[in-house]
Amino acid sequence: MDSKNIKNEEVIFETHNIFKSIRNKILLDNVSFKLFKKSFHVIIGHNGAGKSTLFNICSGNDKKYTGDIYFKNQNINLVKIKKSFLYFNTNLSFPTWWNVLEYIENFFYFFNNKNLSTRNIIEKLKEYGLEDKIKSNPNLLSSGEKKKISIVLIELLKPELVFLDEPDSNLDIDARKFIYKKLRNIANDGSSIFISSHYSTEIKDYVDYITFINEGKITNSKINDEKRMDE
Repeated sequence: MDSKNIKNEEVIFETHNIFKSIRNKILLDNVSFKLFKKSFHVIIGHNGAGKSTLFNICSGNDKKYTGDIYFKNQNINLVKIKKSFLYFNTNLSFPTWWNVLEYIENFFYFFNNKNLSTRNIIEKLKEYGLEDKIKSNPNLLSSGEKKKISIVLIELLKPELVFLDEPDSNLDIDARKFIYKKLRNIANDGSSIFISSHYSTEIKDYVDYITFINEGKITNSKINDEKRMDE
């Protein structure tokens, strides 16, 4: 990545030569990249390019790889408290025994050891057009509504670092732009956002950095100068 415009930006997360293979098939081939604090970074690639494999490794769900990962200059394996991270994969599922309101209340408590007022949750759900889903089983919601719940949680929790694997998949263009705008605002408020996506046309208006991956290899990684010129 060209460093001439990022020398004053602080790295929060980086990978060095991440390699993973299964039965002689290479899934990730020496993948290296950096994420910067308070930035919105997207990695773009087609199905099978290696995005989900990479996200599982970055989020700590897959430890069968070679290479090194650092969070705030510390090897990820030495980080004792990982509640700075929040990860949602493509196919979201929820506990069957909680409705939407209960899920957000309990998730917030388990993550922060704090209670969040019901009024604050309801106000945020209204902002996302989910006020009529408060008592619904979240597993019965549409794909777009489920993805909105994950973004609601991110906005309420304010984690340092967020991994989202294809939060815009199976959504229409208006829903995608709504999510991009929300994630842009969350990054502006201090969280570092890293997502994977298929869509390069619409998302470039919102992100700071764009990385491309193909067949497990990083093919290009760059600053989104178009976005920065608008700011």
